[in-house]
Amino acid sequence: RTTASFHHNGFDIHTCFDDVGAIGKFVEVEIVSTPDQASEARKNITALAAELELGEEEPRSYLRMLLQTPPPRKA
Repeated sequence: RTTASFHHNGFDIHTCFDDVGAIGKFVEVEIVSTPDQASEARKNITALAAELELGEEEPRSYLRMLLQTPPPRKA
């Protein structure tokens, strides 16, 4: 896991870059906002994900994804 934090369009952003071996590489993006900024924060994080060309959102935990991954075939 590699982490980074930066400022983007008025919000603090925290990211984690994870290499989860058998299931792939992932980026977690978290935005820090107050409750009254929630709508603007959602727009900002969606725009940032598009700007960074991130793929689809993955709601499952790494553990769930690992448990749902079929075992490798034996030769």
